[in-house]
Amino acid sequence: MRWDLGDVNYLVAVVAVIANFVIGFAWYAGPLSKMWMEAAGVTKEQAQKAQVMPLAFSAVRTFVAAVALNLIFDNLSRDAGLAEGLGLGLLIGLGIAAPNLVMHYVFALRNKLAVIDGAHTVVEMAVMGIIIGSWQ
Repeated sequence: MRWDLGDVNYLVAVVAVIANFVIGFAWYAGPLSKMWMEAAGVTKEQAQKAQVMPLAFSAVRTFVAAVALNLIFDNLSRDAGLAEGLGLGLLIGLGIAAPNLVMHYVFALRNKLAVIDGAHTVVEMAVMGIIIGSWQ
């Protein structure tokens, strides 16, 4: 496996970060906001406060994930395209990322939060897969 960061398309990684923020805003500020706040134990006032650190961490985490996904596509040594990007994103989301996240919530007895955040993780990985796969 090659880990050549010079082959990474950093523009597509930034686009994936922006897409993730759009998805996250729609997910957590939209119809699921009340359910998420209840499950997370967060009040509306707490949610509305400026949260620079969580947003900055989210941007860095998503950028790292996008670079890693880009390296995975590079190591497949072929043009992926939209369908294969979606497939790989779903595989990583459903097979690796969400199960690991959900496991922590289940042990903490936060099942509703596990479903909300786990589903978000699958969607964001699928969208990142589409974006990165399409730009290969």
